[in-house]
Amino acid sequence: MKFVVETGSGSHSTSSALVQAKFVRGQFDGQFLYQQKQFQVKTEWDTSKTNEKWVTTEYNLPEGTQIAVIGKGRTGACGVDKHEFHRVYRLESGADVLDETVDCGLRDCMLKGRMVLVRDLVAERTGVTTDEGF
Repeated sequence: MKFVVETGSGSHSTSSALVQAKFVRGQFDGQFLYQQKQFQVKTEWDTSKTNEKWVTTEYNLPEGTQIAVIGKGRTGACGVDKHEFHRVYRLESGADVLDETVDCGLRDCMLKGRMVLVRDLVAERTGVTTDEGF
């Protein structure tokens, strides 16, 4: 099943951002998606800034695969504004295409695929949904 995600990191004087995607459960539990090259279909690097490294990767993953997408960052004076995103999705062929944006402060990263939300760990921990902000 097709799954597309933008991951990477970057920083400026008082701001930083990071987005990662990991396997949840199964044979590759806890590993980053990029570590399993056999699932990669296409990668496109954004080389526009030297202090940031971002890549959009298209994967072909088995149905039922669970993926954790983790985004965090800080912006503002002395990095006072905190941005956090931590959700687990499951790929399902019968699901609608979910096209989301991961707000990590410095950058909005894309996430797209036929998947359903399994857990929103930020909302579980804070009682605030990620859509409402942190």
